[in-house]
Amino acid sequence: IGGLINAEDSKTLRKVPFLGDIPLLGNLFRKEDSSTNDKELIIFITPHLVKEGARTAGLAQKQMPWEYGRLGLKEEAMERILDGLER
Repeated sequence: IGGLINAEDSKTLRKVPFLGDIPLLGNLFRKEDSSTNDKELIIFITPHLVKEGARTAGLAQKQMPWEYGRLGLKEEAMERILDGLER
């Protein structure tokens, strides 16, 4: 389990134009608000043990085309790479 916590404080001032700026009477025509927002991101990681070697090789071959596609390699290049791994 991992995570991040973020706390954000904010203050807002609302006032009636001109009347809120008067030194003593201005407090009657303005309002100050403060708020706190708390955000929490929780990450769960679940490991899985794979005991069979054949299953592990099959999982690796399923993952590789996606990885090479993500890198922008063409399909022919992926086939050559996978053929080289099978030998």
